[in-house]
Amino acid sequence: EVFQQLDTTGASDIEYFVAGDTHYLAIVSFRNDTAFSTQSTIHVMRQGRFEVLQEIDTHSATDVDHFVVGDNHYLAVLNRRDSVTYDVQSTIYLLHEGRFEVSQEVDTHGAQDWEHFVVNGNHYLSVANYYNGTDNVKATVYELQQGRFELLRTLDTHGATDIEH
Repeated sequence: EVFQQLDTTGASDIEYFVAGDTHYLAIVSFRNDTAFSTQSTIHVMRQGRFEVLQEIDTHSATDVDHFVVGDNHYLAVLNRRDSVTYDVQSTIYLLHEGRFEVSQEVDTHGAQDWEHFVVNGNHYLSVANYYNGTDNVKATVYELQQGRFELLRTLDTHGATDIEH
């Protein structure tokens, strides 16, 4: 039985998560009928139904991941390309007073996937960069340092489409 249908345009990934007592559903879109740049949506559950909380600008978004650092809830939205280039910024949002605000943007290159992971209490965000005019593009690993993800290292890959820890 269908619980609820939500309107989407070119949806490519969905992430369900809970922050406190609030249930969220983030839906990112790859493109609409005419452009790679489009609106993706973050929904919140109210009275047993999901409704749009906010729209965010995305550029051929391929992945969305929720993760928690201490008391902070983050939503990482991976952009693959815009109408000109595969070298685009992807955005990390921070939940603040019930809305998601841009916390940081990081460089990505035709990216397909990213993964948050923790090692010895340190937080990392890895990116499977797929294409930037060639498939000889490196995957990247960012480390959270003083509230910002800083480039830690690059990894030799050729057209990476998935990354796991």
